[in-house]
Amino acid sequence: MGLNASTIPGDNGGIISELTSPLKDDWIIQHADACGLTTIEVKQLWKRFNELGCNQEGILYAGSLPNDSPTSDPFVSKIFKQFPKSAEEAITFQTFCAATRWLSDESIDGKIRAVFAVLNNGRPLNEDVLIEILSQVYLEDSQESIRRAAVVLLKQIDKDGNGAITEDQFSSWVTTLPHDTLEAILKFEISQQNDKDGISSSTTPVKTPHSTKVSRPTSLGGPVVTEDQLMAVAKQVYDKDWLLLANKLGFTLMEVQDIKENYTTKRQQVEELLKEWKKENGITATVNVIKRALVEANFEAVAEKL
Repeated sequence: MGLNASTIPGDNGGIISELTSPLKDDWIIQHADACGLTTIEVKQLWKRFNELGCNQEGILYAGSLPNDSPTSDPFVSKIFKQFPKSAEEAITFQTFCAATRWLSDESIDGKIRAVFAVLNNGRPLNEDVLIEILSQVYLEDSQESIRRAAVVLLKQIDKDGNGAITEDQFSSWVTTLPHDTLEAILKFEISQQNDKDGISSSTTPVKTPHSTKVSRPTSLGGPVVTEDQLMAVAKQVYDKDWLLLANKLGFTLMEVQDIKENYTTKRQQVEELLKEWKKENGITATVNVIKRALVEANFEAVAEKL
């Protein structure tokens, strides 16, 4: 998060820890007051901080992180390294709360620039760096495929042709994405809430997938969607911004790009995407799942017709 992360308040030598400790009743309240969070939010964050391996004093040392910790993910690890630390490379719970609130409250532009800073410690992204980043995301793709994707990205974003992507170029390119898509990707909420279907929303940053495919929707019960229903959906959304729908159904940008390259018209592209989704999900590709994805992608009127 570079300069952006420098705005995250630390604990100033342990202000809260000097007043209280995890064993005292006021531990949660003190952190809620200091960080401008609700007690419910702090309780949830305290649970996650404990899962990361903090000690009895509420301090987390890098060496205490379990191997299966979320920070073992290469990108989460990069984010974790940006958190303000003490001279002993320790993170206090107060800093963890403050950093989490920053992730929740920061503007979209601030988050975009923070992402850039995390990718290569704030330095420009050349072809080699892009290959390294894409290799960590698309683990099942060949190196040649990843190299081609890196070349395309570099050519598309590096308008000056200098061979590297700057922060301003990265920010300008990201903001060309559909606003709803961008907002969905960068949205971060502290409080864990259940939606109307009873599915829990994560209160931690989304982990980088460890395969080409991101996790597919699970069954919500009810009848499996028919191909006729999917074709009816495709007919109504193909001429609109359907990238967010693809995202809600679990497709990556690279997968969508592959479909676009293999099918000429937008309608064919959407039809193939929906067929592929149904094929991969089988009996879990229910009407309820596609309706929910449509609503989340701002196609409420289409969902109502299913």
